Amino acid sequence: MPNFTAPTADAAARARPAEPARGTRAEGMVVAVVCGWSVILPWLIGGRLWWAQALNALVGALALAMAMGERENRRWLRRSPVFWLGLAFLGWQLVQALNPWLVAKPFVPGAFAWDVDAVPNVAWLPGGIRADYFESNSWRELVYWIGPLLLACAWGAAVRRRRSAWWLWGATFGNGLLVAIVSFLSIYFPTHKILWFYVEHGLNDYVFHPWIYHIQMGAFSYANAAAVYLYLALSAGLALVMLIQSRARREGRDSGFSWVVLLGCAVVMADIVAAGSRAGLALGAFILLAGLVTMAAVAVREQGFSFGRMLPALALLILLAVGVSTVFVKAPPKSLQRFSHLPDWRHETRFLLWTTTAHMIHDRPWLGYGGGSYRYISPYYFRQEGVFLDSSYLGGLAFRANYAHNDWLQFVMEFGTLGAAPLLALLLFLYGRALWRARWLGPSAGLILLGTVVVVFHACFDFPLHNAAVVTLFFLLLVSSVRLAELHAQRAAHVLHAPGFSHHH
Repeated sequence: MPNFTAPTADAAARARPAEPARGTRAEGMVVAVVCGWSVILPWLIGGRLWWAQALNALVGALALAMAMGERENRRWLRRSPVFWLGLAFLGWQLVQALNPWLVAKPFVPGAFAWDVDAVPNVAWLPGGIRADYFESNSWRELVYWIGPLLLACAWGAAVRRRRSAWWLWGATFGNGLLVAIVSFLSIYFPTHKILWFYVEHGLNDYVFHPWIYHIQMGAFSYANAAAVYLYLALSAGLALVMLIQSRARREGRDSGFSWVVLLGCAVVMADIVAAGSRAGLALGAFILLAGLVTMAAVAVREQGFSFGRMLPALALLILLAVGVSTVFVKAPPKSLQRFSHLPDWRHETRFLLWTTTAHMIHDRPWLGYGGGSYRYISPYYFRQEGVFLDSSYLGGLAFRANYAHNDWLQFVMEFGTLGAAPLLALLLFLYGRALWRARWLGPSAGLILLGTVVVVFHACFDFPLHNAAVVTLFFLLLVSSVRLAELHAQRAAHVLHAPGFSHHH
């Protein structure tokens, strides 16, 4: 076994240039733009509106242009599978948009029922759907994906310091806490409008229906999307608590500020409870438990076991999560109420959507139907398979679906197996890279990575990746955790080979 001799103080000082005290100009600009925009985007009415998605694409292009201003960053982009796989995915969508093979027209203007017809196209190329851009079509789907992928590439190319990732985590947690506070205010001062001023089309008709749980959660009109954003913010907050406490223990000082952050985590968790999302509640609780266990394990490893230090953190989070929810909601949270109404899985709407989507994939497995086409294609299959039929409704269906409630099935249905492959390969590369560098992740980055894994799992039975604010944050946190592990490994290698650091058998 190699016998490593500890480096001298001079050697350690010489090793520090592996992470410069000041970042490059490109890094500073990218971090400022990305962190600032990640805070703004959710407030553009949840990142759901077409103009918010268009702005997201423009900001992504701006951030990437900033990153490409330096030769080293351009070299990273040329060598990175993230860039080329993302470009391949966007290129596929561009061909779909330029080569429409279907056109969708509403039966009646403003109605949620369409007549879909085939139009001449190049059959051997991927085809898309021509429809109203402001509703959904292949061009809008392309614009939707440009922002998250370009922002992720800009971050990966420009960031060279670990503290940049910490800035992103801080912005994420701070914004999640603000969303939670505004959410509680909207519950305490109920309104039919989002943020008390914006009226979403159709929202007033169903917002207080007993079986529908669309309530205003900050700027989000859909509780499940808000819950995903909040549990990602919760993972960022818990990661910051561990980071602050570990640094304080190493430096022999008090970590009082970590308790303030922990209090904020309790408020975020309380809002997840109040959101009315069953999956959000279960997955948020899982992240909370994982964070608490990791926090305790790190504290025991670094300072020894002390039950007195563990109990206050656990009690604070649990009591505040339950207490604040009870005070503001004034009734059992809707997420808990809905757990008592789980229907037979064979008649669950999601299961019917999944089986129908699987049949759609079977009929066009390789090229797909086109980005943004699900809402137009699914009614034909609903009628064909005899589900959701009701002649009293326009189009003969009592139910419509914009999403398959399984993002992975919907991606294959819309983009085809060949089109979805670059996106899947991109995610597999990033998670594989994280596993390869697992020893350098550290508990904080590991918890951030876990938060993104939870989103991947959540996408198996809902559509979290169809919200621009969520998917953008998902990619930024995923890339930041992988880059943090790489920077840790680079810094360790620099220390290992620094003058004065000897290793011998």
